[in-house]
Parts: sequence; C-alpha cells; structure tokens
Amino acid sequence: MPRAIFARWVLDGRGGVTPNATVFIENGRITRITPGRAANATLAFPDGTLLPGLIDVHAHPASYERAGRLRGLGDGDSAHLAQPLVADNLRRTLAAGFTTIQSIGAAADVPLRDALARGDLSGPRLITALNAITDASLTDSLRAIVRARHRNGAQAIKLFASRGLGDGGAPTMTVEQLTAICGEAQSLGLRSIVHAHSAESIRRAITAGCTQLEHGVFVTQDVLTLMAEKGTWFDPQCAGVFQNYLDHRTAWFAGGSYATPLRATPPRLVWAARSGASRPDTPPT
Repeated sequence: MPRAIFARWVLDGRGGVTPNATVFIENGRITRITPGRAANATLAFPDGTLLPGLIDVHAHPASYERAGRLRGLGDGDSAHLAQPLVADNLRRTLAAGFTTIQSIGAAADVPLRDALARGDLSGPRLITALNAITDASLTDSLRAIVRARHRNGAQAIKLFASRGLGDGGAPTMTVEQLTAICGEAQSLGLRSIVHAHSAESIRRAITAGCTQLEHGVFVTQDVLTLMAEKGTWFDPQCAGVFQNYLDHRTAWFAGGSYATPLRATPPRLVWAARSGASRPDTPPT
C-alpha cells in the first residue's frame, strides 16, 4: 500500500535536510520526496523529524537479561519462557528506530529472521551470520565450514581471530587460515566479520582480505593506518559498551567464560575506551 509521510524536517541520510516535506513510499521503498504537505498524507508529523531507518551492524537479539544475568535461546530457559523475551527485544529495537540489524550470530537467528520477514514478529530486518567460526583447522576444512554456513542460510561469516580481553587478544588464527575463511566467503558473495582485539590479530585479518573488524580494543595507529589503506571496515568497541559491562558485570557475565578476563583487565579497558586516538603510551595500572 503506498504511503505518504509529512514531517517538519526530513533528513535524507546523505547530509541533506529538507524542511516541510513529504516522503512517498511504495512497496517498501522511498520513491520520491516533495516539498510541502501532500493532500493525501498517510501520516503527518508537523513538529517532527523524519530520517532513514538506523542500522545496527553488531547485535545479539536472541540474548536477554533474566534473573540477574545474561541469557539466550538454548541457554537453559524453555522456549515458552525465552521466546517472548526475544520477541520483546526485537519490538523495542524497531521502536528505537532501527529498521535493520546484523546478528553475529547464532543458529537461532534463522527462525527469527524468517518470522520477521513473514510479518509474524514485529521488529527490524534481520541479517545473520549464524554461529561464529572458532576452529583453527586446516584451510580446506575452514573453507568447507564457510560453505556449510552459506547452505544453512548465513548472510555473512563471523569468525574469531583472537582470544579474549584478559589474554590481551592474542591471535588464534594464521594469515593462511584467515585467508581461507575470508576468501571463501568472498567467493560466495558473503562479507567476513572478524572478532579481533590485539594489533597483531587485526593485522592478520586485514592482510587476509577480511571485510570487517569488530572490537579492536588493543589496536595501534600503524594498524589503523593499514586498515584505512586496505579499505577494511572497523566497528570499534566504544566507551558506553565498556562502562555498561563494568557497571553490571554480574548481570552480563555471571558464571560465563568472559567473567575472569573482564575482572582481570578493567583498568586497561577503561583506558582504551576513554582515551581514543589520543591515548597515552602507557595505560593506567
């Protein structure tokens, strides 16, 4: 059904702002933007601002908080208990203005993605990488894993190239292994999304031609420069995320494998998160 939405301000997502304009939508796509209020406006926000839907490239919609800790589908809760909480996550994400999210990832994403596409659930469009690749196997085995993810419906490939924060993000894969995964993904038309904390693990992923890097807590300027030169996308972990982890450690990590690394490195995390590009040479102790 065609729609026409009027707003006091319309942001086009490319830096342009149009006052008092109507946006026309047909078959889920914006067809045109015209000045003034259309006579057939379906919705009107005379004091509001209209902007394109937001995109979250690193989400975990199947995770939720219950009984004082982080949980998820398949984490011991019955489907009867978990599914309404996950559905509420998706509904609130859409209500916050996010129309597309990328989950990286979980096998449980597939039924959620399909239910959202059918309109059975209210929420954003969901892109999923399914389960992350953590094996440091032979290159042929890694290529086979990528092909299997693709057959099972993955729209991107997530992999772990480093250990956790408490270990300084030490590399877990060689350049050859990373090249096998990221190269196979590219051959299938899939992006490769790499969990990496240390400068060396990030350098290896860049050298291997991987698409996007996540976290990068211990990245160095020379590696950032290499990232820019190679056109690698970077999704950094920012201060708000860290502060949330540190303020609510019990809820996020109680009993989980991340609890010890997080307790071991809070001064370094706060330094890395707050100092940014102009950080000092030595983190606080």
